[in-house]
Amino acid sequence: IPPGSRQRVKIREESWQADFVHLLRPSLTTQAFVRATVKLPEGREIPSGTAMFMIDGAVLGKRQFVFSGQDGVFPFGVDPLVTAQSVLLSRKSGEKGLIVDRQTQEWSWRMDIRNAGTSAVRIRLEEPMPQPRDERIHITLRSEPEASEKTSSEMVWRMEIPEGQKRTIFNTIRLDAPKEMDLDLGWRR
Repeated sequence: IPPGSRQRVKIREESWQADFVHLLRPSLTTQAFVRATVKLPEGREIPSGTAMFMIDGAVLGKRQFVFSGQDGVFPFGVDPLVTAQSVLLSRKSGEKGLIVDRQTQEWSWRMDIRNAGTSAVRIRLEEPMPQPRDERIHITLRSEPEASEKTSSEMVWRMEIPEGQKRTIFNTIRLDAPKEMDLDLGWRR
């Protein structure tokens, strides 16, 4: 190789079957993040270097890549054709009880998920679960459709959205707490 000139030598090329999912977190951003999960039949050891990332033949870019093992989850960046928007529909507060010793909060919002692309996409939409942090606080949560999974910290919806289609999820939270309690209602104020 002559001094000063750059040479590119292809060492290895492989095609891996991957399971692609669009990750959406509408409480944080409208963007959809594409990630691929790979389960290889045998382990691979790939040292750090530059890799070209592609989906269905479309080049997404080049960036550093390193991998060791059989299983991996790889981020592919943002898909501008898939979005999720959270829209506050109503917010109510009040008092209840004979001596007005309780405060109530209720808010409803919808999440609109759009696929403006030309093929169906599988999505995983994640929303934080309300955290009462005090046993005197009572929270009731309703969702339509119901979340596919619920943990103590998040709700997850999994669905497929056909090309050019939109899906909507409706949520309502009702909170009941002692009147004198100072509440942090989080980001959905």
